[in-house]
Amino acid sequence: MHQRITQILDCLNRTETRATYGALRDFLGLDLRPNWKELLGENRPYCSWIVRKSNGKPSRYTPEEIHPNLESHPLTITTAAKLEEFLNENKI
Repeated sequence: MHQRITQILDCLNRTETRATYGALRDFLGLDLRPNWKELLGENRPYCSWIVRKSNGKPSRYTPEEIHPNLESHPLTITTAAKLEEFLNENKI
């Protein structure tokens, strides 16, 4: 599971694309309320591409923990199907 999450985060970082917590949760087939801290680790810019649908920002991150280019790309992936399509397009 952690290897797959790392592959997804690598792709999101490389393409500077955001995906919602819900899209990632559904894509990975996780419970409704997964432990994001356990799955993603400490808050850091690398993980800040996983965001809330409501505002496009990661939950409970300080400004220093957010990637400086987080809002550089308008796309935010909001569904598991779109995340799968995006990952396939990027050969992940």
